[in-house]
Amino acid sequence: MPRQKKRKLKPSQGPTRKELKVLAREMNKEQEQVPLIDTRAEPDDMIKRIMLEAHEILPTDKYSKEALRTMRALGIALPSQRDSDGVPLKKTVSVALKEENKMATKKKKKKKLKKLKKLEKSTTAKKKVAKKSTVPKSEVEKSVYGHREGSQGEAMDEAIAAGEGKTLAKVAKAGGVEVARLKGHMKHLESEHNVRVIVDDNDKITAIKTGKASAKKKKKKK
Repeated sequence: MPRQKKRKLKPSQGPTRKELKVLAREMNKEQEQVPLIDTRAEPDDMIKRIMLEAHEILPTDKYSKEALRTMRALGIALPSQRDSDGVPLKKTVSVALKEENKMATKKKKKKKLKKLKKLEKSTTAKKKVAKKSTVPKSEVEKSVYGHREGSQGEAMDEAIAAGEGKTLAKVAKAGGVEVARLKGHMKHLESEHNVRVIVDDNDKITAIKTGKASAKKKKKKK
């Protein structure tokens, strides 16, 4: 009998809209997202929001097998790959996600160019583009430590900013989260936003330091 030719496997296309919806719904439930991750949004927009809130995943969170598969495809550390504060034990990078993001950015650039050409045809459209360009991105809905207003991250930012002299339990209650999730957010602030929250032996916030200088001092002490 003649040998059958092996079929070449197609490169990974990333998670489907259905798989992203399952993960988004479960993240909304486990993390009590405010605002909720929009499951009716485009896949690219859902992926961006999921990746933005991924640092809030805790080892105690419960997800279905389908949601865990989607996490792996997106390169997100699973709950079992995190410590008690929700910090990933090792970095997991998805090659498929990188390729998907590149394709998505290329498509967006093409769409923007087409829109700009249409806008240039009418004078009223040109005025709208000029008004939009005068608004800097830095002024659009940002919290005290750089998180989007109305989000869970913004609520924790405000609670931490006003939490000097208070215990972590009180600050967590003010932010509407558990202490474990608050600690994970504090580590995220230090690594990504150069905001160091100093806590004493009695779990009381004694000081809040911002800027790269505070992060460098901590490294030198180690």
